[in-house]
Amino acid sequence: MKNTDLDFSFEQQYWNQGKKMVAGIDEVGRGPLAGPVVTCAVILSPECKLIEGVKDSKKIPKNKHPLLAKQLKGSGLRFAIGVGTVEQINELGIVGAIRNAINNCLANIDLYHQVIMDGLPFKEPLDISSPIDYIVKGDSKAYSIAAASIIAKDYRDCLMREIGEEFPDFEWEKNAGYGTRVHREAILKYGPTIHHRELFIRKLV
Repeated sequence: MKNTDLDFSFEQQYWNQGKKMVAGIDEVGRGPLAGPVVTCAVILSPECKLIEGVKDSKKIPKNKHPLLAKQLKGSGLRFAIGVGTVEQINELGIVGAIRNAINNCLANIDLYHQVIMDGLPFKEPLDISSPIDYIVKGDSKAYSIAAASIIAKDYRDCLMREIGEEFPDFEWEKNAGYGTRVHREAILKYGPTIHHRELFIRKLV
């Protein structure tokens, strides 16, 4: 493996404590002007197969995400996706929508002993009873968090390509809803769509 690739070393500390099911969580799509925010929880156990090339998804070329996501899904781990809709982002704010999406994806997983999550704690705790550790830059330290990020990115990119077919002028298949020049100019020219986040574009429009 390359030096930046991750292995199970971070999760091993929990496995050594008898916590064999570690849930790594990450979210993608916090900053775009359009589309939902997506969270993923990956349950990693010692029986899972190590996939080479897993690391901070921001350091992986976008065209490699689909293959890595497919390999991860076939490696024996379990995962669940949570979606914070544009409506929820507009109503609750981005943090509230992320929190709801995380609660939803964890609710779809029947067993985990420890949660580890990228970033800082929420002001309002998550609706879980298992212990949780927040890890700054966790997607560059923990395999399960990096895997969650890769799967979530691939899921969200596919979703943005799908909804972008109805609104080709915004080029969501290329920018995934982020505020590129083409995207911002299209908002000014054609106006916002039902997929735009009101809180994120109000200064622009």
